[in-house]
Amino acid sequence: MHRYLELGCGYGFSVDAAQRLFGWQGLGLDPSPLAQAGSIGLDIAIQPIYATTEIDLGGRFELVYASEVIEHVDDPKAFIDICTAHLGPRGILVLTTPDAGSIQPDVPMAELILALSPGHHLILYSADGLRHLLQAAGFEHVSVTSRGHRLVAYASHEPLDFDVTAPLDRALYRRYLNQVLDRPNLPASLERGLRHRLLKELTNAGDYDAAAAVLQTLTADIQQNFGFSIAAPIPEEVLDQVRIGHIGGRFGAPWCLAGTLYCAGIIAQNGQGDPGAASRLFDQAARVAAAFRRSYLAIGIDDGETSAIEQDAPGQSLLALCRVDPDAVAARLAEKPQRLPDAWTQRLVFCLIDLGHLEAAVAAASSNPSLRALAQGFLSLHRHGDSGSALTAFQQALGAGGLVAERARRGLAAATHQAILVATPDQLDALLAPLRRFDPPASTAELGPILVSLTDRGLLDAAAGLEPQVRDRSDWRIANALGMLELLHRRNPAAAATLFAQAWDGALTEASDGHDGERCRVKHHEVMARLIDGDGPGAAKAAADLLGPAAPAWATDEARTDLKALLADHPNVRSIMETLPAA
Repeated sequence: MHRYLELGCGYGFSVDAAQRLFGWQGLGLDPSPLAQAGSIGLDIAIQPIYATTEIDLGGRFELVYASEVIEHVDDPKAFIDICTAHLGPRGILVLTTPDAGSIQPDVPMAELILALSPGHHLILYSADGLRHLLQAAGFEHVSVTSRGHRLVAYASHEPLDFDVTAPLDRALYRRYLNQVLDRPNLPASLERGLRHRLLKELTNAGDYDAAAAVLQTLTADIQQNFGFSIAAPIPEEVLDQVRIGHIGGRFGAPWCLAGTLYCAGIIAQNGQGDPGAASRLFDQAARVAAAFRRSYLAIGIDDGETSAIEQDAPGQSLLALCRVDPDAVAARLAEKPQRLPDAWTQRLVFCLIDLGHLEAAVAAASSNPSLRALAQGFLSLHRHGDSGSALTAFQQALGAGGLVAERARRGLAAATHQAILVATPDQLDALLAPLRRFDPPASTAELGPILVSLTDRGLLDAAAGLEPQVRDRSDWRIANALGMLELLHRRNPAAAATLFAQAWDGALTEASDGHDGERCRVKHHEVMARLIDGDGPGAAKAAADLLGPAAPAWATDEARTDLKALLADHPNVRSIMETLPAA
């Protein structure tokens, strides 16, 4: 049987998981009261001692693990020696520790406090520093990777024959949580904590039905043990108790309350389609997280997850509100003493634009000129049909860069498309010039519809100027337009016929959409191109696709009549058609 040792194991979840998921013999070393509570609560072996090189732990271990320990010791070399003393000759040492490389000016304060922990962390490691320490201890095979704000190190005397960058198997983790929750007589706080972790996992996995069932159990537990319901506004007296650090008993609150409310908001929004309820739950999550952080900071600590909820939940609330009361979004943005981060404001404005709430989008973007220009561009284009004003606004928004510029590019292409429908030939160069300057170059999605419209209007010189940038020709409308360019502009009927045939194949893959006559014209164009090219057999075969028994169900009588009229002047083609085998 494989053996697993964890130094500084805390409550002992990893020891328990090693035993229950993988069948290993697990042992934890930790003298803390938390570890002794875990030994009883999880019924696992945890010795209340510090590790040394001399103690006898009943043999060596295939895996020695120390998570967030090495930064607390004043002699890291001696600590590695202790780990090595209990490691089997082919065993693996696994360490995690805060990543010194993540200490940057833009890192949230909660993350900085966790990493730095003044008075508790004696040393912070870079990836290179931790790698050098392990190599100096004699390990021939060392891997150190950064995951978020944490370093994960693997060290062994044997090659590491597994993927050291593989993420945690979330399904396996959920299975473990369910296994523990199935045990009888769990301590109430342990059961609540495990259920909250399962709620997060199911919510993050998008399994909203299962998450809702877990949430229902948690809600009943909170009602019974703390005297309030998360379905109603959290009483102010509860938040007062949290702010002063009283989080147990009636009128206190469970430590997982903010996370539970946040998950409830996600479930309401994505799983139950109730954005109004979601907005209220996210507001509650933000209030609770702020209260918990106040109590944490009063004693010099912080929590990254609670901080993230406090920062993220107001934006999620407004995002849900976009769907039920878009005008209120701008009003709430204006009344907040501290504005949301620009990324959130951007996301909200994008959402309002996508939902068609264009006036609200303009109001919500009032504090950001480029974002406001973007929203104003869509308002001018889609609400007022004013392509000129839209073009001006989108060009202004392009200067913002990032996602705003990406949206502005699409808007500019759409506004240009609308403008060319009424433009005179001498106005086309000025209208199309911004599209030619796109960096990266304009895509087929941006230019294809414009190319089609220019061709339809007979503005072939302008259409030919766009053709080199239209590389993806899978859309049948684009292939048909390019065929018209070959036929009418370049006088190349053979190439045109090939493009028309390609367009027909694309049209056949689409269901009837109200443009059946337009699709039938593609086959008419192919027959005409082959006739011009002198390819009678090819024209006959193409005509049979529309006139024969294999014609698509959406082929119109009008299109058949038109094609027969075209063939009336070409009896040789009609004769050839009669010799073709029936489909």
